[in-house]
Amino acid sequence: MPAPGWLESAELGFLGGPEGGQNARRGGASSAIADAALRSGAEARRRLTAALADVSGSAAQTALVSLADDPDRGVALTARYLLHVRQQE
Repeated sequence: MPAPGWLESAELGFLGGPEGGQNARRGGASSAIADAALRSGAEARRRLTAALADVSGSAAQTALVSLADDPDRGVALTARYLLHVRQQE
């Protein structure tokens, strides 16, 4: 069983849905997730960053941009790598 606070990529799938009328709700959700992640330990932020690799959409992209400046080097490097990969697609 995953540790408390571990967000699986399937649980984050709502962030990557088709762009449209629900952007404000997704934006609020991604903001809430980012805020919670910043209050969490580095391990939770690492897991969140890894899970975002499987989530498409602007909300996930915004979360990765925020995580690219994370004080934990592993989180920041992973987020930067994922952003680089997304630019190549």
